Amino acid sequence: MTGFIPFSLKIDYSDSDVFRVAQYLQNRSVIYRYSWFFIPAGVAFIIFMVIQSMAYSTDQINYISVALLCLVPALILSIAILLSKRLVDPWFLNRRITKLRTALPGFAETVSFNFTLEYIESSTSLASSKLTWKSFSKVMEIEDSFLFWAGGIPLFLIPKRALQDAGTEERFRELVRNKVLTE
Repeated sequence: MTGFIPFSLKIDYSDSDVFRVAQYLQNRSVIYRYSWFFIPAGVAFIIFMVIQSMAYSTDQINYISVALLCLVPALILSIAILLSKRLVDPWFLNRRITKLRTALPGFAETVSFNFTLEYIESSTSLASSKLTWKSFSKVMEIEDSFLFWAGGIPLFLIPKRALQDAGTEERFRELVRNKVLTE
């Protein structure tokens, strides 16, 4: 990249920044995403197996009533899981973020980032780090942030609001594209 000028950012993370990324990371989990199906299907299967094991070989089994007996609790459980994902999970996630802000002294501090062609440097009053671009396995651009990964661990979050003007955001995007695998 010819003519690149190193630049710095100072970021005050808001609860909504952290919440959106935490929600994004949570929704990436296949088990979490499809739990509305797997858990009730498992419950229905267990109920079916219990009913099946209680029947004697001479008994006549009414499979429609057995299916209803298995599917009604599964349907109720599916609805409960879907409602909890929409209503309860965001509440718990916000609650955890608020607790983190009060429990960890450096969680609410301003983070300074310096971006050069060789490395990314981040610092707060508690700690600082300097990582070469090779340290990052990928950078994901989600709707309002950039998420830097090292292996399977998300390391840095750069909200797009910190890249105040369109020129800075485009320059940042080009730097990331040239240095790291992007998704």
